[in-house]
Amino acid sequence: MTEVQEAYTAILKSLKSSPRGLTITDLSRKIKKDRNFTAKYLEVLHAEGKAEARQVGSAKVYWLSQRVPMSAFLCFTKNMIIILDLNMNIVQVNDQYLTFSELSKEDLVGRNILENGLPIISTPEALSIITSVTKEQVIHDVRFSKNNIDFL
Repeated sequence: MTEVQEAYTAILKSLKSSPRGLTITDLSRKIKKDRNFTAKYLEVLHAEGKAEARQVGSAKVYWLSQRVPMSAFLCFTKNMIIILDLNMNIVQVNDQYLTFSELSKEDLVGRNILENGLPIISTPEALSIITSVTKEQVIHDVRFSKNNIDFL
């Protein structure tokens, strides 16, 4: 097991045994690693949705997440799903869109949909819907034609 895998395992095990949460300092003492090392991997776990955090005074308290990570959810739907950040960069994309677009995840994640001609999402109709959004989540049907086959 690599040092990174060991760190993840130790952090998750420590958080599991502390349902009220732990600060970075407390956690670093438990796993016997330095604070910067611990903070780095806690932020990764937080970004992956495996840990949650809240600010308590000047410290952050982390605990195990009770939610299903978005990446786990994406593979169970037959709809094409693309998750964007506020700057219109692709953060996550599911396998259905990858199959349709014939692009890899590495090709898409980090790309800006306004600058690149991507199937479906860079069409004028889709871009007008996306740029007009004021809510966090939007479900909208967009018609697209590929090889004389219409997709909804």
